[in-house]
Amino acid sequence: MQRINSLLTFVPKMIENPLKIKEVFMGFFSKLLKGTVQTISTPIDVVKDVATMGGVLTDREESYTLEKLRKISETAEKMEKDIENENW
Repeated sequence: MQRINSLLTFVPKMIENPLKIKEVFMGFFSKLLKGTVQTISTPIDVVKDVATMGGVLTDREESYTLEKLRKISETAEKMEKDIENENW
C-alpha cells in the first residue's frame, strides 16, 4: 500500500517537472554504473595488493582492495539513501 501511495505522489511530480525526474533517474543510474565498474575492477586491486605486499612496498596505510571495497560500500549507501528518500 505504501508503494502505491509513493507512486501516486511520484506521478504528479513527474508531470510537473519532467526534467527533474530525468535528472534524478540519471543520477541513480550513474551511481549504479559507478558501483558496477568498481566491482568489476576489484580483482585488479587484489593483484596490486599481491604485487606490493598489501601496499607495504608503496607506503600505503591501507591496501588497494580495502580502499576499493570502501568506495563500493559508499556508493551502495548513496544508492540506498536515494531509494529510501524516493529520489529515484
